[in-house]
Amino acid sequence: MLVTFERAPSRRFHLVVGADGTHSAVRRLAFGAEERFVRFKDHYFAFADADASLGEVRWVTMFNTPGRMAGIYRSGNHAQAKAYFMFHSAPLEYDHKDVAEHKRLISKRFAGDRSWRIRELLGSALADPEFHFDALGQVRTGSWHNGRVALVGDSAWCASPASGAGAEPAPAGEERRLPAGLLPAPAAVDRRRIPPPAHMPGPMPLSRTRAAPRRARANTARHPGHPRRGTTRPSTGPGDSRR
Repeated sequence: MLVTFERAPSRRFHLVVGADGTHSAVRRLAFGAEERFVRFKDHYFAFADADASLGEVRWVTMFNTPGRMAGIYRSGNHAQAKAYFMFHSAPLEYDHKDVAEHKRLISKRFAGDRSWRIRELLGSALADPEFHFDALGQVRTGSWHNGRVALVGDSAWCASPASGAGAEPAPAGEERRLPAGLLPAPAAVDRRRIPPPAHMPGPMPLSRTRAAPRRARANTARHPGHPRRGTTRPSTGPGDSRR
């Protein structure tokens, strides 16, 4: 098939794979408008680098107010921590490539809040040139291929950033093989085979987690080590809840 580029000469390919995320340009060109496949989940989120001194090593700490959340994750293996922000909202009109506009949207929701460490986290996040902002959305497509164009990763099956399953769905989805006839004829491809690395003996199994029972509403909660492990404990005051 013939592929035309904006800043490169046109070329022909046997197969085109779109691995360009939730806002996939390949999906838009080959499958249709984004609105057909991305389901908005009523929230927007952001994350960016944060001062590591604001968080505890190997803990995720989250502070919730009605319709908003701020948090910090410090893995213990990196000099920087990660700040998280989320807020409930009706759909917003914005350019998902305009980082300056993204920072204004987060500032509008959190700049006036003096609770907890929100002001310090916001200052660190807004200073990060790699600041990331997006809508919570879930990608659902009826098919992952259209002719010789295929989708993989978030462009095809993003469960939503709030699912806590970022990397796991990728190998699970890859196990669904491309349909017969989508790949070029054997004579047109390189027959050399590269064995998989020794540390990757097979497909990665999906893990399953069960949410902890809700005991009480927590203002601030801490989770040990990994965001998907541990339970939320009720807050005993304006500070962090303790295990």
